[in-house]
Amino acid sequence: MKFLSKDSLDITNSFTWFFMDAFWMTEYLELSYICIVPTVITGFILIFKEKSLPSVLVAGSAFLWAGMNSLWLIGDSLNLSWYMPYCNIMFFAGILCMVVALIISNDITKTLSAFRRFKLRGKL
Repeated sequence: MKFLSKDSLDITNSFTWFFMDAFWMTEYLELSYICIVPTVITGFILIFKEKSLPSVLVAGSAFLWAGMNSLWLIGDSLNLSWYMPYCNIMFFAGILCMVVALIISNDITKTLSAFRRFKLRGKL
């Protein structure tokens, strides 16, 4: 399915994540909450679109970061007291995924290229 291509998912993830944070910053919390859903879902699916273990770990790191960011948004905006330890766990798990990806990678440049966002060449 063309609409579920890795590039389409990556672009969708980047845009919805950007707007999730932008709406949070501008205090349009309902819109920010709505953006959590596609951000987290596309981030999760992107893990399974990768072919090599280092790339899976990089995608997992990005997913953990998006999850951490989403939980932080909810906890902060609802004045919850319990969310920050979970954010810390997600943060350090994401760092661990990234470090392991870099250690086991045969090509660090290729592994880190997964962080290039908005791959729009040939899409517009």
